[in-house]
Amino acid sequence: MATLMGIETEYGVALLGAPPDPFFASQLVIQAYQQLGLPWATAVSPLASFDFDRLGDPPGALETSLMLTNGARLYIDHAHPEYCTPECGSPLALVAADKAGERILAACQARINGSGVLPAGCQLRLYKNNSDHKGNSYGCHENYLVPPGLYEALVAPGSALLARGLLPFLVTRQIFCGAGKVGSENGTPAAGFQLTQRADFFETITGHQTTYNRPIFNLRDEPHADPRQARRLHVICGDATMAELSTFLKVGTAQIVLAMLAAGAIPDNLAFADPVAALRLVSRDLSFAGLLALADGRHMTARELQLRYLELAHGYLSRSGGSDEQWEVLQEWEQVLGALAGDPAGLGRRLDWAIKRQVLERYLEARGLTWELVQTWEPAIARTLVAEEPTTADLAAARELATGAGLPWGDYELQREAYFALRRLDLEYHDLRQGEGEERGLYYELERQGLVERLLYDDDIEHLRTTPPAETRAWARGHWIARFHEYLLAADWGGMILALPHGKARLVCRLNMLDPLRGSAEDPAVEALTLAALQQQAVALAGAEPAPSRTPEHRSEQP
Repeated sequence: MATLMGIETEYGVALLGAPPDPFFASQLVIQAYQQLGLPWATAVSPLASFDFDRLGDPPGALETSLMLTNGARLYIDHAHPEYCTPECGSPLALVAADKAGERILAACQARINGSGVLPAGCQLRLYKNNSDHKGNSYGCHENYLVPPGLYEALVAPGSALLARGLLPFLVTRQIFCGAGKVGSENGTPAAGFQLTQRADFFETITGHQTTYNRPIFNLRDEPHADPRQARRLHVICGDATMAELSTFLKVGTAQIVLAMLAAGAIPDNLAFADPVAALRLVSRDLSFAGLLALADGRHMTARELQLRYLELAHGYLSRSGGSDEQWEVLQEWEQVLGALAGDPAGLGRRLDWAIKRQVLERYLEARGLTWELVQTWEPAIARTLVAEEPTTADLAAARELATGAGLPWGDYELQREAYFALRRLDLEYHDLRQGEGEERGLYYELERQGLVERLLYDDDIEHLRTTPPAETRAWARGHWIARFHEYLLAADWGGMILALPHGKARLVCRLNMLDPLRGSAEDPAVEALTLAALQQQAVALAGAEPAPSRTPEHRSEQP
């Protein structure tokens, strides 16, 4: 079975110059997309929950969730705007689809800030990051289509396949797909710089939840397909990544490892003694030499574990005949692991954590500071982070922490200013502004200057802003949304509900799309489906003249 993939990203959102109201800000993003003039459909998941009694609501009343003509979904999730890419069969196509999402969100942001909808002096900002340094984390989730047998084996209670085969890979892949982060959160020990933004927030190994007591491996069972044919593996332990190579390796290596697991091609038992502890150790190990305890008493570094997966992957693809792109994934994987053994700084144009670390270390060097100082001062500075003007009690507590650690209190203001500057640069790296009438975020400014390595051409990304990937059912979904948007009542990954005109009445019918591999650009049924054909099918299925009902609203109108 082809391992189709998708990425869903919750974007950080802020209103600068106004009281925080993330849900209102997220609503503005959804409304801004509706005002771009592109067709869309109301997204309802699961589609069976669509409330037909609400069809008389005014336009826009239901729309906090949209299915787009490029096959993606844009909606509000826990007061964050979330963008879900369409299903993709190729890692590089998924990188392009993910980048197209950034551009769509950036266009919405630019429209909001230029529209006058916000008070004077107020600006909306969107960030592709994973935490706000106030104890909140928001996710970037990967989805992989896998055979039902593999899914059941991985989610089974006490799964040996999960423990020995998949978790070691997910825990250690941070060394090439972490987004990088200043400091620590969630009550974990102080840190100067970490490889990942999310490691501090995972507290258990498995679970169904995603917003509390977060598990490394999520057990959510929402196949969005016929569960007898395929299941969706919901991977929540990764970072949102800006660098194209970081995303390419994140999804490309996972696609190969999952295929290997399905084929029984990972014979080793690489289970950790404590996966949660290992996850945090890997994130904080900038030497890449830290030993991780395995359940059988051995110790290996994160790089050594990844090298073993790479070795197994090479043998698997040699036997099974990998695609050109899979071999490209292996080549990049091998090059990155080699660089980590020699000169990790050489990755400062390629991987997110390395690009960000390089920028931050220039700041530290200019001020004669080090990551060790940042880490040592963090507990004292964190005691005064809540308010811009710390209280006397806060300062007294901070001073006690500093002097207890042997730090000169006279350096407090300098260190606090430096810590805030580092965090500000950290956040600005993820700023989505791309120069469309606005300044650029830090990552995009580095990209403009040619300081980050690209895998894609801009045209590859622009194409996927409005056009779905050709190799999956996303093609049919996107084209049918564009073609039938004025008749669509609701859409989901696995189907659509339409209200078709039939004389003075209408027929409500459903299009099922439960096979993710059908409905591609090569499927003649996509172009063959016309309004007349739908009406004919609906009449035949109804078996009788339908009763009169309300005329469906035109779903592309601005709210």
